Amino acid sequence: MKVLTLILLLSFSLNLYAQIGPDGTGTVSGYYIGPGADLSNADLSNADLSGADLSGADLSGASLFDANLSGANLSDADLSGANLFAADLTGANLRRVLSGSITGAAALPNQYQLLNGYIVGPYVNLSDADLSGATLRYADLTYADLSGANLSGANLFNTNLTDANLFQANLSGANLYNANLPDADLSFADLSDANLSGANLSEADLSSANFNGVRSGGITGTPTFTFSGYYRIVNGYIIGPYVNLSGARLISADLWSANLRYTDLSDADLSGADITNANLSGANLSGANLSGANLGSTIWSDVISQTEYNELVDARDIAISAQATAETARDTALAAKATAEMERDSRPTQAAYNAVVAERDARLTEKEVRDLRLGSRMLEVVDGDATINIELEATDNLGITSPTWKPVPESKVIIHPNYQSGKIRIDVEADDASNSGVRFFRFKMSE
Repeated sequence: MKVLTLILLLSFSLNLYAQIGPDGTGTVSGYYIGPGADLSNADLSNADLSGADLSGADLSGASLFDANLSGANLSDADLSGANLFAADLTGANLRRVLSGSITGAAALPNQYQLLNGYIVGPYVNLSDADLSGATLRYADLTYADLSGANLSGANLFNTNLTDANLFQANLSGANLYNANLPDADLSFADLSDANLSGANLSEADLSSANFNGVRSGGITGTPTFTFSGYYRIVNGYIIGPYVNLSGARLISADLWSANLRYTDLSDADLSGADITNANLSGANLSGANLSGANLGSTIWSDVISQTEYNELVDARDIAISAQATAETARDTALAAKATAEMERDSRPTQAAYNAVVAERDARLTEKEVRDLRLGSRMLEVVDGDATINIELEATDNLGITSPTWKPVPESKVIIHPNYQSGKIRIDVEADDASNSGVRFFRFKMSE
């Protein structure tokens, strides 16, 4: 019976701390493991979760230090803020996994990587993620959800974004050179000043996207634009208002009725191009080659010349310099303010000042120190009065042997309190022969 009890206890312990069943569920370290489990902030350090079904589980803030999650199903799981230091996620299912603020370096499946606290790879959920300035060269982000993500200034050179969701994503200034974007949703995305040269945009949805200053060339495929009359692909370039076509090679290009308002066409080669009925209002044509181009019925209002362009650039540079000067002055003023506040805060408070004054006033004056001679006693004065007790003793023998001091009866002592200013006089009355002759007196005084 004792052996059976031991076996049952051991079995219960195993079930409680490290048991994952064939269906991927069970209990580990006292936590229920299974689909949709709430494991937020759980301590699963060194836990064996291999093959576990954690689909849809909340693992935000959990400690998975050195945990074994190989082959685990983490689809739709939330790993935001988790500690994955030395964790093993090889072979794990990371579809639609949510991440961000992850710490530590973990072993991940092929095509996945940890970047800026996010798990980056195919099918992952990176909606609203902050990947600004991130290097994602050659990354595989097929079917990834990047809706609302901040990818401004990111390097997406040769990145695979096939079928990726980039709805309302911020791609301003991003490098998308040679990026693969077939069937990607870029609707309402901010592509201002982005580089889409060489990108594959087959069937990509670019409706309502912001193309201000976008650079292109060598684009393949035909994307969807909101207004075909505004934007279109010509000779591998995105043609439309406000785009950057500086230095573009548009030789013999069909730009009939193209909307090129405020487009930068500086140094572009437009020789032999059909620009009939095109709108070039406000376009920058400085240095452009228009030899042999068909310019019939073209709108030219507010077209900028090289001289005007240079003046605008100079004015811009002056404004930028003035802004930098103002910002420097502002930063200097803020630093001075911070220094003044620090100096102010380092000064003693009124309470501290009062304590110092009280401590000073409690000290003895110079006169009081001088009066503290050996044998002197300080008296407490209350309401202008001080009470002292004087014990008078007398002896007639001050020889080598110890003198015998005897108290003088109070009846023999006469005190004159107002003898002189600040002094009193004490007389001892002699009433018999024993009190006559030479006598020695001493005083003992107490409060």
